[in-house]
Amino acid sequence: MNLVSEQNKHCKTYPEMNGKIVEYLRISDSPIDLYAAQRIVELEEQLEQAQLEVNRLKEAEHVRTYWTREGLIEHLREQNQKLIEAHNQILALTTLKIDGGLDGFFTKQRISRNVLQEVQHGTST
Repeated sequence: MNLVSEQNKHCKTYPEMNGKIVEYLRISDSPIDLYAAQRIVELEEQLEQAQLEVNRLKEAEHVRTYWTREGLIEHLREQNQKLIEAHNQILALTTLKIDGGLDGFFTKQRISRNVLQEVQHGTST
């Protein structure tokens, strides 16, 4: 005959109640009660660590998903667009005829460098 009823098999447990049970069990001198109290404490600690690990893994999965799907694709599109714009601006500058000989050459170089710096720092329009 099974001494455990169906109702007791599906008893809901709570960490707060486990703490109270541990307190009551530790009052006893019975080795079985002391063992049960210690086991409850160990299991609660393991459960807490497992929950922390689950939360860490969920966060890691979220970050991995973001950077391997839409987020990364959008990030790369934005960077690619900035580089294309900078390249087009530099090409436009190289086709301009700037008067002044060597001074004009250095002016084009300075403008090109400024455009690239804007792209690198995300300040280009």
